[in-house]
Amino acid sequence: MRYWILIPAILLAAGRASAHEDTWLQSRDHENASYFAPKMRVSHLADSLAFWPGAGIGWIVGSVISVGFEGYMLAADPRGPDADGQLSMALGGMSFEAVPFPEARTHLAFDLFVGVGGSQLGGELGLDSLSNHGFLFVSPGAKLEFNLTENIRFCPGLSYLWTPDPVYGIPGAGLQEPMLTLDLLLKKPDAE
Repeated sequence: MRYWILIPAILLAAGRASAHEDTWLQSRDHENASYFAPKMRVSHLADSLAFWPGAGIGWIVGSVISVGFEGYMLAADPRGPDADGQLSMALGGMSFEAVPFPEARTHLAFDLFVGVGGSQLGGELGLDSLSNHGFLFVSPGAKLEFNLTENIRFCPGLSYLWTPDPVYGIPGAGLQEPMLTLDLLLKKPDAE
């Protein structure tokens, strides 16, 4: 019974000894920052290139984890001028990112974008039409981040857009699309 008293003391001492280790949640260069990022995604949709301009905002925690919100809109109908009605699509949701080695000038980052989207064809106007044809999506990805300056990162990468259900206006079972991604991350460090 008296050995039970030693367990909390040992755990406390081990926690103090490892407090200076460099981990994903605690780095030597501890930094929290908010960010704004103009973004572009390019995919192959309906046998044509599809461009998805967008933007993201969020918060970087300890230089290694970030949480934010992103939104994209399909720039032009990839189905061509002979298709029935103009196809419009939008994506929006939360993004999560992990950066294992943020202090390197060039480093790898892993992200996950989860949210909802909507699609509509020409003649259907308004947000009600987009929400009537909504779908869920998941988009895991990886990118290289180039630290151009202390507060600007250029981030090309790859992701995979997946929807579990068919998408209105797109033939087939749903979206299973690899996407090229391009971000320009502008961050503002939080005041200490």
